[in-house]
Amino acid sequence: MTNFDQIVMERTGINEEQMRKLGNVLQDELISNGSIPILIHVINGHGSIDKPVPVPFPLSRDVTGTITAPDEGSWRVVIKKVHFDESGLKKGDKRTVKYSKGWGTDTIHVDVYWSIKKDTTFEASIDY
Repeated sequence: MTNFDQIVMERTGINEEQMRKLGNVLQDELISNGSIPILIHVINGHGSIDKPVPVPFPLSRDVTGTITAPDEGSWRVVIKKVHFDESGLKKGDKRTVKYSKGWGTDTIHVDVYWSIKKDTTFEASIDY
């Protein structure tokens, strides 16, 4: 439970189980599925981003990423928040991770390593 969860529980008189159920309802009914592009500038085969993620409701869901560019080479992708570290990924490869966060904001850190030591832009589509 976050501090915000505690404040809501105190002010509304609901218990932890009711708070969890409220979060599930909000997640199912108010958070729409969608897709966002991720672009990471790569210099000499490496790039990284810190992506702020607003979390207006407690969230626990599968998030799928698909590499959309470049066409050549392979990638090692490391996402620290969700403990994802996989090498040999290529354009079109799709992976799903579980993302969980309470109310508030979060920052996701992503490192990408390209098998080709030159500059490019790593592109992926994130579906949630």
